Amino acid sequence: MDRPHGDAAISRHRDLLASLLATGQARGAVRADIPADLLAALCDGWMMMFPIEPDRFTPDRVQALLDAALTLIAPSPGASGTSSG
Repeated sequence: MDRPHGDAAISRHRDLLASLLATGQARGAVRADIPADLLAALCDGWMMMFPIEPDRFTPDRVQALLDAALTLIAPSPGASGTSSG
């Protein structure tokens, strides 16, 4: 099945999210020990599963997923927010 428009939209979404995360990393608001594109990839599963199992994405569950994602990308307390390597 050929889906060039869908693939392009997903790619743009992923690139935009990675860019936002990179900006957050530069500001120290997002952990910098994991590249922004890998942090953005964490959302790939949500994008894949939502059309298949939309009933699993209740408002409460979406909020819980967002809360968990924010916890995972937050810098550690006292961290400088910059990568050490």
